[in-house]
Amino acid sequence: MKNLSILHLSDFHTSTKNIEQIKERLKKVSERILPLIEASGVNVIVVSGDIANHGKEEEFDLFRKALNDFRSSLINKKPHTIYEVIVPGNHDCDFDLDNSVSRNFRDIFRIDFEIDNDIVNELTKNQQNFYNTFNKECYKDSKLYGIINIKECTNISFHLFNTAITAKKESNPGELIIARNSLTSISKNNKRDIRIAVFHHPLSWFNNESQKKFQSYLSNNFDLILHGHIHERKYSSITIDNSNTTRYMQAPSFYGGNEEGFTFATIDLTTGKYDSKAYIWMENNYKTDTINKIEISCLWENNNQSKYPNVKILESAKKITKPLPRLKARGFPFVG
Repeated sequence: MKNLSILHLSDFHTSTKNIEQIKERLKKVSERILPLIEASGVNVIVVSGDIANHGKEEEFDLFRKALNDFRSSLINKKPHTIYEVIVPGNHDCDFDLDNSVSRNFRDIFRIDFEIDNDIVNELTKNQQNFYNTFNKECYKDSKLYGIINIKECTNISFHLFNTAITAKKESNPGELIIARNSLTSISKNNKRDIRIAVFHHPLSWFNNESQKKFQSYLSNNFDLILHGHIHERKYSSITIDNSNTTRYMQAPSFYGGNEEGFTFATIDLTTGKYDSKAYIWMENNYKTDTINKIEISCLWENNNQSKYPNVKILESAKKITKPLPRLKARGFPFVG
């Protein structure tokens, strides 16, 4: 096997109203990526949150069936191994399941809290429909953090974070908090290990203290970050103290948003080269964005520069690159 492929999807907001459109678009995704998938290889499907619209069991059931059909269509036409890496977003919380205890705890939550499993279970009651559907083995020990190791590529692992645990029905940027015991110590066995973090919310949605600690933790432990929530693509690369470089890839929304589409990337397992293209929904099909292709010469070498229009390796963690140019797409009345 030469390459590992990553299909990054996000923000479906599945409901009875849009499931047929979602299924039709997944068929179009299959048509676009099948020629790019290596036969007998490994394809990782990453869904970075907001699978459902209101966190309801029916919404997850609809999506699970659609995803199963999508997986089958890929494997039947080109046999290969598929992994699923799926994390919850704020729309995957059924806030009707909240109680006064969980609501009050979110109001007093601080990053220096190391919360035990009883409190975690209380806070994630509104996510129980998500956990009943996805990554059961991954989250069996903790609903804050999980890990999926790619058996066929022993140097690649995906690390899943629940950033929606302190989300409220009406959350705003700068309000979220990440629990201290989510930031698990991770060992790196050799320099060619590639560690990929997946979560829903971008750093700007955390309060100042959480943002600084989470960003530092990510920079010290991960090569690539995949997230969603904002409904448009964005790429940034952060270097702290001229050493560790971490690349952040924000996906467009799959259905409903400023920009609708998905990204498909390959990692060359010999060289560590990372290539990513975006496919944007326009005129009832997916159009390849050939201008804004992302190329990283080697994921496990921090001093390699990224080839990308208008994007620099940053010298300070305080700076952030500009978002990608927005393409015209059907609008949607909410973000996140």
